[in-house]
Amino acid sequence: MSESINEMFYSELRNKLTYHNKGKQKIAGDMLERYTGSTLKDFQKYILLTNFNKYLNVFAERY
Repeated sequence: MSESINEMFYSELRNKLTYHNKGKQKIAGDMLERYTGSTLKDFQKYILLTNFNKYLNVFAERY
């Protein structure tokens, strides 16, 4: 039984995602700690990352 093009695409994409790659997890964790000054254990399950200063300011004012 052959995989469809979509199944092959999504399978390859999933393998490239950070949560499937220990090396990328380490890099991402190091960057979060370095740029935020917080340890990984201080983060919740989900975080909002943005490089749009306007949206960050709006979010900070609102919350």
